[in-house]
Amino acid sequence: MKITRPGTSVVIREDNRGCIGMATNLETKRSKHIDVRHHFIRDNVASGRIKIEPIETENQVADIFTKALDFNRFRTLRRTLGLSD
Repeated sequence: MKITRPGTSVVIREDNRGCIGMATNLETKRSKHIDVRHHFIRDNVASGRIKIEPIETENQVADIFTKALDFNRFRTLRRTLGLSD
């Protein structure tokens, strides 16, 4: 992975606490069976290239791309992304 600005991290906002735990803890009961080649995120979090921040599910902007939303929720997320009609 190449980062164009040295000293900066790619920020991933995640609403799944289990995912955050697996990415930040080196080994858990659930993850010790995972093959080492699948530890890309964990390795990059440990090196500081990736930073994972918790976010509430209601504020997860990625939902606009992955879920069927009512119009008000769609409009709110669209505005958050800086998009307009």
